[in-house]
Amino acid sequence: MTHCTLKMSSLHILFIGIPGKFVWHTKQYGMAKTIKKAVPSSVKKYIAGFPRETQQVLKAVRATVVKAAPQAEEAIKYGIPTLVFHGNMLSYGAWKNHIGMYPVPEGDSEFTKAIAAYTSGKSSAQFPFDKPLPVKLIATLVKLLVARTKEKPLAKGKWKTENRGL
Repeated sequence: MTHCTLKMSSLHILFIGIPGKFVWHTKQYGMAKTIKKAVPSSVKKYIAGFPRETQQVLKAVRATVVKAAPQAEEAIKYGIPTLVFHGNMLSYGAWKNHIGMYPVPEGDSEFTKAIAAYTSGKSSAQFPFDKPLPVKLIATLVKLLVARTKEKPLAKGKWKTENRGL
C-alpha cells in the first residue's frame, strides 16, 4: 500500500495506492469526501474511461509516444499510462483541462526553450486541450528520455505490462 499526502491551502488530499484500486480522500473546510475508482487494467481501458474528445487526444499522445519509443512497454502505474523501458520512463494522463506528462528531461537547451510554454512544475508538462497538441515536441521529449534511460541499468522488478495494439 502506498500513501502520499498533498496539501494545498485549505484542501487536503490523501492518495492511497492499493493493488487493483486507486483511492483518494479529500478534506476541505472540515468536510470529507471519499472517491473510489478502480485502476484500469490496460491503457486501452484507461483511454476508454474518458469522453470522446479526450479519448482522441489520448490516442494521439499514445501513438506518438509508442512511435518514438517502440522498445518500451506500456503499463498502468499510479493509475495512469506509463512507458516502461529500463524502469518507468514516462507517464502521461488526462486531467480536466490538459494532458500531463512526467518527467520532462533536462539538459538540452533547445528542447528546454521549446517546452517552456508547457512546463508546469518540476519535471512535468501540461498540454492544454484548448491548444493544438505539439506532436513533434512530445516525440522529441520521448526520444530524449529514451536516450537518457538507455544509460541506466535494467530495472530489477518485473512489472505487469500489456501487449500494445493500437
